[in-house]
Amino acid sequence: GPNVVNLSLMLGGRYFGWRGALVALAGMLTFPTLVALALAAVFAGVADFPGVQGALRGLGAVAAGLIVATGLKLVVALRNHVLGAVGCAVVAAITFLAVALLRLPLPWVLDWSALRHVDAQGAARLQRLLAQWAPQAIDMRWLDAECLFTALQQAAPTGARDADPTFWMARLEALRLANRPVQFDDVAIDYCMTYEVSPPSWERARCQVRIGSAWASATKLTLSIISGVSSSFVESHLQEDSRAGQSQCTVELSGQLTGDLSVQLQQIDRQLGSSRWVEVSCASLIRVDFIAAGDLLNWVLAKQTEQRSVSFVNAHRLLALFFAAMGIDEHASVQIPRD
Repeated sequence: GPNVVNLSLMLGGRYFGWRGALVALAGMLTFPTLVALALAAVFAGVADFPGVQGALRGLGAVAAGLIVATGLKLVVALRNHVLGAVGCAVVAAITFLAVALLRLPLPWVLDWSALRHVDAQGAARLQRLLAQWAPQAIDMRWLDAECLFTALQQAAPTGARDADPTFWMARLEALRLANRPVQFDDVAIDYCMTYEVSPPSWERARCQVRIGSAWASATKLTLSIISGVSSSFVESHLQEDSRAGQSQCTVELSGQLTGDLSVQLQQIDRQLGSSRWVEVSCASLIRVDFIAAGDLLNWVLAKQTEQRSVSFVNAHRLLALFFAAMGIDEHASVQIPRD
């Protein structure tokens, strides 16, 4: 305890100076530290046994009893407290109600400020842990979360196909927990461009994460702000009055578009007739691979030479980002759903 440690420092310093104080302190702490490490190593091998878990629960009850006993001893001192005996009793009752009956959890705090590197094994474990937290109603505080995002990004840069995809999955899960859908879509499209496979889609997590700085007060932690991050996709708009007096044809793309689209695009061409405005609904479109996106780009260019205007409407944000990466948005209007 602190009293015995202070006593050892006093005796060592009095008889042997500062060297004696350091030796006395080391003598008091070295052996207990070795014992604690040995017990931790032994416990790691038997932690899953029911008997050990029962013993820990019993120790928890003993610790709770010691805390209650200490609190009862301090009751006498509450007479002189600024809140008075009644005010202190009210605070104690509210605390008991919140913890013992309502089971209100305390927020989890994770400090990422010292993180500099993540290996593949650590990223895999982190990804599984974040995926486990996502559907749970947990209130968390992340301090200096940008250190985590930066470490994962540096481990798997955009375009480095030899990097382990686990880093990308962990990064996407972290962004999902941090409630950053725009950044999630940006990273997802980079993942798609790097590995040429479909990335996971955005799903809102029940776990609530608040982002803050390790140097800031805990009361200043706020929800993750996504307005500061801008997507690489900028939605294009068409003037409604420019369509006045012009014929318009609406077609739909649905499901998964993979491989050669020449047959499907020929069928769409037969539906166009003399329409100058072509509206392509993407509300039911799930996935587009690179070959299909290339065919769509060539089709849009062909319509442009025919003096036709093409608009892709109700496109998912991730799909719109993919169209932007392929250059489709430079020759056609791409619009995401308003809701």
